[in-house]
Amino acid sequence: MSERRSGNEMAGIGISFRAQVNKQLLIVASMKDDGPAARSGKVRVGDLLETIDGVEVKTTDFEELAHLLLGPEGSTVRLGLRRDGKLINAPIVREILLR
Repeated sequence: MSERRSGNEMAGIGISFRAQVNKQLLIVASMKDDGPAARSGKVRVGDLLETIDGVEVKTTDFEELAHLLLGPEGSTVRLGLRRDGKLINAPIVREILLR
């Protein structure tokens, strides 16, 4: 969901979400073990996604979210995550990820 595909390579942050549609919440469901999000040390499975680059996330449309998360390799996406009632700012540099 958070990668751009090109052949067997993807430029992204190595993260996926699950939705709680009734509450309009997006929750970090998994991370690629060696991906940028996991290596950042700032993202954990179970975190709530609140913002992407300062834009409040009010959708569970995964295509729209992917559009917000995508960007050129080497660029930074800034996630606003909520964990235990605290806001965590997580800047993550996009990388090429192998399948």
